Amino acid sequence: MRRLLTDPALGSVFMAADKNSAIGYLALAFGYSLEYHRRDAFVDEFFILEKYRGNGLGGKMLMHAEKAAKR
Repeated sequence: MRRLLTDPALGSVFMAADKNSAIGYLALAFGYSLEYHRRDAFVDEFFILEKYRGNGLGGKMLMHAEKAAKR
């Protein structure tokens, strides 16, 4: 995780918080596609605390990660 957090060429980590507490995270990793001859991205890890699931937070995190991947 430390390496991913310190090297933006490898990907990004997005954290969801409720006030001052972390409630979830999503790790987006970058790679290279031989088929498409360009960089690609995939969600490597995705977690939300159970009591915060079911309210659309996961979808919002995925949309944010998708926008970041396209940049």
